[in-house]
Order: sequence, then structure tokens, then C-alpha cells
Amino acid sequence: MHAAETLARSELQSRWQSLIDDALLAEFEGRAELDAYGEIAFTPPPAFAHQRIAFELAKQLESQLGGNSIVECPVVVDGVLVADVAWLSGERAAATRSPAAEAPAIVIEVSSPRNAQKGLRSKAARFLRHGVQEVVLVELDGTIVFITASGESASSAFGLTLALPPSTYPL
Repeated sequence: MHAAETLARSELQSRWQSLIDDALLAEFEGRAELDAYGEIAFTPPPAFAHQRIAFELAKQLESQLGGNSIVECPVVVDGVLVADVAWLSGERAAATRSPAAEAPAIVIEVSSPRNAQKGLRSKAARFLRHGVQEVVLVELDGTIVFITASGESASSAFGLTLALPPSTYPL
């Protein structure tokens, strides 16, 4: 028996473009991600509060750092994961032509009751292994944790000061 081989970045990009172009999948109202083998995993859409928090944090990133924040951004790792927010410098964003972002500088993940802490930490590690410089996790209680390759911190390597929208926590 042969072990299945994981897809290369270019193959993941191609598979992601096929997913985007699929007319039948256009009706799906949730998130789709790809694993390392190009298999699709579907999850329900994030709740309104989750989306509000992600959007507000995306605005804060752009306000403090310039560049471009993308909400619900597909990011190539060992598959394609959809980040709640990804941030790219202005030059990087302008030069990106691929269907999914590669190594955005910052990714934000907002916890929700259905995504377990262990799952978010695993997702953060996958982003970091594939070139993301900082992952920001917003915990269920509203705590913000910054994670880099050096570990977790209460402060951002980019000097960010993030504030959660009023009346959003606890979820």
C-alpha cells in the first residue's frame, strides 16, 4: 500500500481555484478548507458576533500598520486554511495574484464555542510553520494572545494594540 502524497503549494493553489470556480459549491453558506491532500472540509459559517469581531480587528490592523487586512482569507499552509483575518503589507497585497495568500505577516483567529482551544493552537502552529510571522488568538473570554515562532506573549511583535468591540464578550 502506498502512502498518499501531500500536494505541493502550486497544486493546492490550483485545487483552491477549482473550488472557487465550482458553481455547485457557490451555493454553500459556510467555510471550505483543504487538507494537505486537497480534500475539502466544510464547516458552518461563523456567527454574527464572530464576524463583527474579525472585521473590527481587521480595521485596527490597517489603521495601525497600513497595508491590507483581508477577512475570511484563504491561506496556503499544508492545505488551505481560512483565516478570520490576514494582514499583508501594501506591496505584498498588490503583488499577490494567487487564489490563496501565502505567508501573510499576521493572521488573527477568533475563538468561538465550537472551535476548541486545542484546534486553534494547532491551526496557529500550522500558520507559523508556513511563514506567518505572528498569529493573534482571541480567546472565548476576550483575552488576546500573540504567538510567534518564539512562543506566546501578551504583546505583539508588530507593536499592535488591539481592542475588542464593546458588548462582544463573553461569547
